[in-house]
Amino acid sequence: MPRSDAIITAGRVSKRFLLAQRRPAARTGRPRHRKRAATELWALREVSLEIEEGETVALLGRNGSGKSTLLRLLGGILVPTSGTLQVRGRVASLIELGAGFNGELTGRENIYLNASILGLTRREVHRCFDDIVAFSGLAPFIDNQVKHYSTGMYVRLGFAVAAHVDPDVLLIDEVLAVGDDAFQQKCLAKVAEFQAQGRTILFVTHALDLAPRLCHRGILLDEGNLRHDGAVTETVRRLRSLLRGGDTDSGAARAPNGPRISGVRVAGRRAGAPTTVLTPGAALVVDVTVDCSPDRPAPIPGVSVTGPLGVVLFNLDPARQHRVGLTRPVTVRFRASGVPPFQGVFGLTATLSDPATGTTFDTAEVADALRLTGMTGHGLLQVPYEYELVARAPSYPSSL
Repeated sequence: MPRSDAIITAGRVSKRFLLAQRRPAARTGRPRHRKRAATELWALREVSLEIEEGETVALLGRNGSGKSTLLRLLGGILVPTSGTLQVRGRVASLIELGAGFNGELTGRENIYLNASILGLTRREVHRCFDDIVAFSGLAPFIDNQVKHYSTGMYVRLGFAVAAHVDPDVLLIDEVLAVGDDAFQQKCLAKVAEFQAQGRTILFVTHALDLAPRLCHRGILLDEGNLRHDGAVTETVRRLRSLLRGGDTDSGAARAPNGPRISGVRVAGRRAGAPTTVLTPGAALVVDVTVDCSPDRPAPIPGVSVTGPLGVVLFNLDPARQHRVGLTRPVTVRFRASGVPPFQGVFGLTATLSDPATGTTFDTAEVADALRLTGMTGHGLLQVPYEYELVARAPSYPSSL
């Protein structure tokens, strides 16, 4: 039974496509005219979810997982093969670049056309026309045919229209990744304005550092199935594991009967806060707790600070230089003398591996463990650090 406060309700929604194929002739390579039986493709399989009014939800998954299909169903572009779907209120969709635009019409004409598709009357469009043009930044080109627009110009005009139709639900498919930095910041400011007004936003993104900035909830789709629905940091962690070929239900890869990593923590992390905010030059302190014994000794662990899709920003890895054998449970504390002047949300990956044999005993990931607030930079950095062995500290819960 759906909740009364749910603005979006999907009950066991499935979507099937029939892919008709023609077999080429053996010699000529030209398609035969004899039809073959169509192949079934299930883009979604019995997806059930409820989204409350005012939520901002990130829809995550690999390419082909069914994210865009779900948005098209919610936007009324497609009809589900089975299941029930209900969306309350006015819906504005940014699902395809320039969806609803006619290339032969000018930008001005397409504003009226696209806005009418989204439910505005001509009088309403006329009232907000100047604001739409100003937001898009396309005033010098507004009377040109949109077939001459670049991809970025398409997106800017489409987002400007959708942002001014006063939607109850805004559906966004990856368009925030297009356009220059100034326009992206303008879009993010508009999203924040919608959030303050209590609008509902569902967006698809592959920018895994962006999702935790905008959302508290994430939905993970894989091969048309709903794999996870919960905290966005956990959803991002599971997707990163999936992209590396791991199990979505576990962020760790372990060797049997070996030592274990039982905790990874950024020291000084406030209770309930998903990240620690660090400014350029600040000290970074990371505790890694290792369970080991004389029967299963452990090397000194290494720590990597990772960005989107697990790309390594820098390493704290004494195991490459020091083959120290740990024979009792211990916490290894890393102190980096200063974080680089980067900005964004970053994760931590701790690894127990033997530098001599290359055997990996255990790895542990903590998605979105810290936030850096400096300027944007590039490249793999060498960050000075030191480490020490401290008494095991079971007073704080594991971040795993």
